[in-house]
Amino acid sequence: MNGQFNASKQGSDLHILIGVTGHRDLALESRDRVRIAVRHALTVWHQAFGARLRVVTALADGADQLVAEIAQELSIGVIALLPMNRAYYRSTLLAEGREKFDNFLKNIDVNDIIELPEIDIKEEADAEQRAAVQYEQLGILLCRQCHILLALWDGYDAEPLSARMSRQRAQRGGTAHVVSMRMNGEYTEVPVALFDQSILFAERLSRLELARSGPVLQIATPRTSRVMEQRTPGQAIWWDQPMSLPNISSDIEAVCPEVVLDLSLSKHRSILADLIPTTCHQIIAASQQLGAAHVMTSHGCKAKAKELGVPGAGNPVILRLVELFAQSDLYAYQAQQNLIGSWSPGLPWPKGGGGRRRLGALFAFGLAIPIASACFEIYCEYGKDPLWLMGYIVVLALSFALYRLVVRKYGWQNRYQDYRALAEALRVQAIWAASGVPLAVSDNYLRHQEDEIGWIRLALRGPSLMGIGTALKVRSCRKHEAEAVTEQSSMTIRERWIIKQGEYFAARVGTYEQAVKTSDRYAKASLIGAYSLAVALVCVQLAYGGALPETEPEWLREVPTVLIGVLPAIAAFFLIFKEARAYEDHLHSYNQSSLVFQEAARQAERMELAAGHCSAYKAEQHADWEDLLIALGRQALMENAIWIQTHRARPVGFKSGG
Repeated sequence: MNGQFNASKQGSDLHILIGVTGHRDLALESRDRVRIAVRHALTVWHQAFGARLRVVTALADGADQLVAEIAQELSIGVIALLPMNRAYYRSTLLAEGREKFDNFLKNIDVNDIIELPEIDIKEEADAEQRAAVQYEQLGILLCRQCHILLALWDGYDAEPLSARMSRQRAQRGGTAHVVSMRMNGEYTEVPVALFDQSILFAERLSRLELARSGPVLQIATPRTSRVMEQRTPGQAIWWDQPMSLPNISSDIEAVCPEVVLDLSLSKHRSILADLIPTTCHQIIAASQQLGAAHVMTSHGCKAKAKELGVPGAGNPVILRLVELFAQSDLYAYQAQQNLIGSWSPGLPWPKGGGGRRRLGALFAFGLAIPIASACFEIYCEYGKDPLWLMGYIVVLALSFALYRLVVRKYGWQNRYQDYRALAEALRVQAIWAASGVPLAVSDNYLRHQEDEIGWIRLALRGPSLMGIGTALKVRSCRKHEAEAVTEQSSMTIRERWIIKQGEYFAARVGTYEQAVKTSDRYAKASLIGAYSLAVALVCVQLAYGGALPETEPEWLREVPTVLIGVLPAIAAFFLIFKEARAYEDHLHSYNQSSLVFQEAARQAERMELAAGHCSAYKAEQHADWEDLLIALGRQALMENAIWIQTHRARPVGFKSGG
C-alpha cells in the first residue's frame, strides 16, 4: 500500500509527528464534512513536510481510523500506537472497526506498531478503570511526543480545569482529557501515581514546565451521543498557547487563544500552513542537511556508527538511530573543523584519524590581533609608511568579513553546537532502546531551554518514539532469549559505552589540564616579556640622558618599542583561545563526567559479578541494570546541556577576535 513506510529508505530522517485523538462515536450525518477537513489539514502538512510526516494513531473506532484512512490515501506514513495488548485492544473495537484495524496493521511496517505496556495499578480496580489508565498513558505519550495534536472533538469538556482546579478527573483518558493535558500540562491533569507505575516516564513534568507540548488543531466533530453546540461540523480551530484565564465554561475554546478556519477555503489552508511552528521547519531543514552530509561522507558515517557499537544493530530501528547519531556527529565535526579547527594553542596536534587538518576561523580571529598590532606598531615606529597602516586595515577588514560573510552567514557556531547536542542525545536514545529502557530523551533533555535551542528537543521526538517502541520489543524478546544473549548485550554496552566513555573523559581531563597550563604559561611569558622590555627601555633611556643610544643598523633601535606593543597582543591570542574554547569549563565538565562514568563502570562490574554468582534474582538484576542506564543516560544528557549553554555564552566571532 502507498502509505506503508520503508525503513531502509527513510529511517534516518527526523520526523514530524501528528498525533490523533478523537471520538469513537462519530455522527454519520457530519462524517463527510469532518473527513474533508481532515484531508485538507493533512494535505497542508504533507506539502510542508513531505515524506518526513507521520500520523500517530491508536487506530480506534471512529476518529482514529478515519484519519488513518486519509493518511494512507495521501501516502503519509502511519505509526500505530496501541494503548494496550493488541489482542485485548482489538476485542474492544466494533466488528467493522476490527476488520479495519486488521487491514491497517497488515499495511504498517512492523517496527511502526507499538503496543504500550500494562500499568500495574496497585489498588483494586475494575476492567474499565484499568482501561482508562491505559488510555491516559497513551494520551501522555501523544502529548509529549507529537509535534501537532489533531483532535476530532466536539469541544465539550464535562470537567474543565476551572471547575475542578487540582482535583483529579472522574473520567480519564478521553479526548477532552487528552486535549486539556496538551494545553494545561500534566501537573494539573494526571496524578503522579501514574508516572510512578508506568515504565514509559521517568517523572511527571513540573507545574512550571517550560517545554510546552505544542499546538492543537481541533476539527469540530459531532458525536452520536451528544449534540454539538457553537461549532459547525468540520470547522477547524487552532490553539497555540496554554490556557491561562480563569473561566467556569466547559468549552475549552472560550479561554484559549484560537484561530478559527474553514479549510475548504484555499486562503484558510494558507493560514494553516503559516501557523505551522517554526521549529517544525527547523527540524525538516536539519533532516535535509543530515541527509546531504550522509551522501557526501557515507564512509565517515559508517565508521562513526561502527564506533558507537550499540548491540542489536540488526534491528532496523536501532540501526536507524545509530545512523542518525553518526550523521549528526559527523555533521557537527565538520562545523567544528570550520569554526575552531583541529588544533588550538595549548592542545596537542591531533594524531591519526586521517582527513585534512584545519586551523579554523577562531585561529584566524586570534591571529589577527598580533598581526594587526604589529602592523600598527611598525607604522608608528618606522616612518609612518602608509603600507603598514593599510596592512592593519586589511587584517581587521578580512577578519570582519570572515565573520560576517562566512561564520555568521552559514551559522557555523550553532551548527557545531546544535548537532553535537543532537548526536549525544541520539547516542543515549540508541543505548536505551537497545537495552530495553523505554524512555524518551526528548522528555529528559533541554526541557528548560525554549529559546533558539528548543528545536533540538522537539527534533528528538521522532527518534524517541522509535526508541520507545524498540525498547518495548527488546523487553518482550528478553523473556524468550537465552540468558547469555542478554548478558552479552549488557557486556557490550558496559565496554563500548560506559568504560570507553569513561576512558575518553579521563583522557580529556589530562589534555585540558595541559591546555590551561600551556595557555597561561605563554600568555604570562608574553606579558612578562613586554613588561621586562619596558623596564629595560626605561633604564637604558635614563642611563643615556633620556634618549636611546645610536645603534647599527638603525632599525634595531625601534625593535623593543614594537615588541612592547606586540607582546600583549600575543598574550591576548592565547587568552582568546582559552576563553572561546572554554578550557577551564571543559576541564571541570570532563572531570565530572569522568568520575560519573568511572562510578558507573564500578557498579556495572559489581552487577556482572553478582549475576555470575547468583542466578535466582534475574528480574531484580535486570531492573538494577536498567536503573543504572537510566541514571547514567540522564546524567550524560544533563552534562551535555550544560556544555551547550557554556558554548552559547562564548560566541566565536569578530567580537572575540577583533
